Amino acid sequence: MAKSINSRLLVGILALILVCGLFVSVKAWNSKAAPTLTDQWFTYHGDTQNRTDIENPENYTLLDAEPPCSGGAELCSVQAPAGAQGEAVLETALVNEIMGVIDTRISTNTIKLRN
Repeated sequence: MAKSINSRLLVGILALILVCGLFVSVKAWNSKAAPTLTDQWFTYHGDTQNRTDIENPENYTLLDAEPPCSGGAELCSVQAPAGAQGEAVLETALVNEIMGVIDTRISTNTIKLRN
């Protein structure tokens, strides 16, 4: 009788371990890590300083290093996340910050102006 109880207890513990291991394996298999975007410097070459041009990723070129921007009233460069194809990823908050820098004409560490 004692062997029967011990056997059932052992089978129950092993079943519990198997179910927990299966749960962890399936959860890990289903979870996909979000890609990490790295901030890079981009130079701006849009035609105007309006919001439509500022938020268009095609108006930016990826740079190897921070460009020498001398200050002024027009957008020169911005540090933004680089997408998979090397394009600037321009979230709404970043575009709002860029527009604020243009309005105040005061460069920041990540948004540079030129004449």
